[in-house]
Amino acid sequence: VILIISSKYIYFLYTGRPTAVLKIYPDHQVFRGERVTLRCDLQGGGGFEWTYSWYKEGNTDYLYSSTQQYEISSVEYFHSGKYVCIGTVRGTSHYSHTSAAVTLTVSGEYLPRATLDVDPDSTVFTGESVTLKCEITGYDRWRYQWYKGSISPYSSKQEYKISSVEYSHSGKYTCRGRVRGTSRYSHTSTAVTLTVSGECDHLYTVLKIYPANQVFRGERVTLRCDLQGGGGFVWTYSWYKEGNPVSPFSSSQQYEISSVEYSHSGEYSCRGRVRGTSRYSHYSPAVTLTVSERPKPVVTINPANQVFRGESVTLRCDLRGGGGFDWTYSWYKKGNTVSLYSSTQDYEISSVSDSHRGEYTCIGTVRGTSRYSHTSTAVRLTVSGHSSGASVALGVSLGLSLLFLIILGLICYYKIKKG
Repeated sequence: VILIISSKYIYFLYTGRPTAVLKIYPDHQVFRGERVTLRCDLQGGGGFEWTYSWYKEGNTDYLYSSTQQYEISSVEYFHSGKYVCIGTVRGTSHYSHTSAAVTLTVSGEYLPRATLDVDPDSTVFTGESVTLKCEITGYDRWRYQWYKGSISPYSSKQEYKISSVEYSHSGKYTCRGRVRGTSRYSHTSTAVTLTVSGECDHLYTVLKIYPANQVFRGERVTLRCDLQGGGGFVWTYSWYKEGNPVSPFSSSQQYEISSVEYSHSGEYSCRGRVRGTSRYSHYSPAVTLTVSERPKPVVTINPANQVFRGESVTLRCDLRGGGGFDWTYSWYKKGNTVSLYSSTQDYEISSVSDSHRGEYTCIGTVRGTSRYSHTSTAVRLTVSGHSSGASVALGVSLGLSLLFLIILGLICYYKIKKG
């Protein structure tokens, strides 16, 4: 026994203590729940029967095994750390050098899930460049694979680019990762649908102005930007006057002017931009906004403001400066409604009476809207006596009656004289 021990001692003395090398399988970086194997190889330790011990940094206990391998069947976060191993000749105090430390990193759940992102958006126009990016956290040695109906080959790049997208590229895409050099896979990503719409050039932008392109000073005006053929995108909108921006891009399709002034007159256009991108629609055709003063009507009475009972009277409402609009006319007497929304300017009284006396006003209203003119200045209608024709008839009647009485008196006089 003494000779055997001496020979081992002499062997170590002349050949040198063997070096332990620690390896971790399947990798130094693993996912929670995976099986991990630590293997201790002794370089130059042939001819001896070895036992093996593993140590984890910060832990005074050691893991002992008669085999070169130590297995963790389902690794957890607390297994993370630095490990070393050492070999000992069975039944002796002869041991190898301690291995260099190897770090085991445990991250995430077992088989992390891939996340697929599409840039610039999952809805794009034909001809645009599209990039699909596969993100997998917790590891840095992935190879990537994309699926759309068929499987693409594995690639070391996270991104899959389509330089000029076509309708045929529409569909559902997924991706997954495989740890380089292993058969360890991530979970497949949730499917992302890529929708390819007509060319951006085919978008038709329309600007509309409410209540009308011609408005009165002080009215509320709304400009609305409609994108025809822009469905599937989240748009923001901007408005321009004479080519200069009057508002930043916003999510509202409408731009409001609460009280329009002459300075707001001019040519307006709009365009859309896909939210969060530099992708724009075309500018809309220009639309002209014209701002004018609200007209004030003038009332005239024909034949005159002062008339006799029984005469025919016509009141006329003239809107000066109201051209370009289809007006209706309403009449009021001392604030009370006489006639509403007539399509003619004239209000006729065929046979005037005392009840028609008073002050009259009129207002014009743009047909089919609530837009109206100022109220006219009041004009007084005066009704008095009978007409001159009636006075003449009365005079003639009285004259004839008087003549009849004179003749009758003369006849009586002659009869008395003869008798």
